[in-house]
Amino acid sequence: MTDYVKTEMGKAEALGGQRKGSVGFALTSLQRRLASSPETIFQSLKRRHERLEKRLREEQIGERGRNLLAETLDVPPEDEDDLTAEEQERLEDELVDRATASQTPEELRAEIIILEGLEAQAKALVASGLDRKWDELSRILQDASELKDDSGRLRKLIIFTEHKDTLNYLHAKISGVLGTLEAIVIIHGSVKRDDRRTAQALFRSDPDTRVLIATDRVSAWDSTLSWALISRRPGSI
Repeated sequence: MTDYVKTEMGKAEALGGQRKGSVGFALTSLQRRLASSPETIFQSLKRRHERLEKRLREEQIGERGRNLLAETLDVPPEDEDDLTAEEQERLEDELVDRATASQTPEELRAEIIILEGLEAQAKALVASGLDRKWDELSRILQDASELKDDSGRLRKLIIFTEHKDTLNYLHAKISGVLGTLEAIVIIHGSVKRDDRRTAQALFRSDPDTRVLIATDRVSAWDSTLSWALISRRPGSI
């Protein structure tokens, strides 16, 4: 994956204008997703592969031959604080799925072949169940005495992650450890503000809601969530 990113970064350097920035942002985001979780990099590669393959089919139907591939994509702002959490998530997903340094159908076809191989490797990794980050978090949830109250019950806990795919992955994994989905609430950029407030209220007040999983960009943008952190002061990993 890292070799792919380095190669495509080199190709992006030859691009001009806004497209260079869009491709660079997409590749940097892919590299970060690799470090997030096996599920996140698998889903990201799968979506990118599908979107670029669709684009290649459209190029072939249009019989553009060896013409340069042109595209118009949004460009990430210099200051991401100008965007809401939902806008940040949408922009990053769009660029990761579509921004490519390939300039001809032949180059795009070669990139798609590489993505097919990477997607297969990521799928095999997910199927293997090997994930050192999750293994450590699972151990902490089950065995760390500092996260248990006097009755042995898990204390209120907030877990931040950068990517929504990892959030969904953790939601499923943690519910398996706790034995229920009802003990967990989630917040990410696509969750409406009223639903966020409901989730926060449940986390603060409902004794059966033990875990809040949130994307970190939401916490930075949403002042009510920041207030919830300060007022409740739960553990955070």
